[in-house]
Amino acid sequence: MAIMWKMLLLAQWKLLFARTPLEVIVNGRQQEYFDMLSTPNSTAFIEFMLDAISGALAELV
Repeated sequence: MAIMWKMLLLAQWKLLFARTPLEVIVNGRQQEYFDMLSTPNSTAFIEFMLDAISGALAELV
């Protein structure tokens, strides 16, 4: 459910994200996603999400 909200917020910010397969990439890295959520270091989670977004955008190109 959290991924859906992230996608909705990103899509409202920039329409490009409405077509970005971020959910597919995060699902492929699901264990890493949950590991990042469980760490007290929010920087690690932000870096993970930025990497996932970068990968999703690279797939569009």
